[in-house]
Amino acid sequence: MDVLTRDNVLERFSKESCIYFEDAALGNRVKARSKVRFRPDDVDCLDFLKENVFEDERVQNILRALFPWAALIWYDIYLRAAGSTENNAVLTGQIKDMTAVVVQLWGPRSKLIIYKNSHLQPFRGATGSSGLLEIAPAQVRHAGCDPVEIYLEHGGLVIFDARSVFTLAEGFVMQHLFISREQAQAWPRHLLPNKDAETKVRELNTPGMGTHFTFGR
Repeated sequence: MDVLTRDNVLERFSKESCIYFEDAALGNRVKARSKVRFRPDDVDCLDFLKENVFEDERVQNILRALFPWAALIWYDIYLRAAGSTENNAVLTGQIKDMTAVVVQLWGPRSKLIIYKNSHLQPFRGATGSSGLLEIAPAQVRHAGCDPVEIYLEHGGLVIFDARSVFTLAEGFVMQHLFISREQAQAWPRHLLPNKDAETKVRELNTPGMGTHFTFGR
């Protein structure tokens, strides 16, 4: 997708629930970041977040097309060895409308599997050790949700409907959850223990994007 207009973003999400870009420069930055300790309330992590998510025009344009305003509620990192088969989700199709999207930054030689039309299915999952929902493979098979592999040789950016079932099949990924204003009114704010991060987080706010955090110990 060369031009991220509102219409083609909405069409892409309607048909595939996902948009992705291979991006070697981003992949190399993510690779370098993978060697540094990750704490979401550290100032250097927030600087990386600002530069590579909030200031990325592709992220801005896609979120603006999907929601009048979107808030980051959490972000985390995951490392998967080749052959990982766990099916995950953040939300499921039990939620009728799209109220959240996942924004992923991938390092080089990474693979993601997204299951087609899984965002429309009322799957039931249990929270796993990673904090993500685990969806039984049998549910996905019985629903006829075919796997769509996304291989990012050089790394890149993936954005998809948070109700989708996915497999982090290989590689290092920084995963972010953005929610709509309506969803933010219903969900509690995510706690960042480092109160000193509050000033840095304030810098992330723009007319179309913000955060859903609270601070303190």
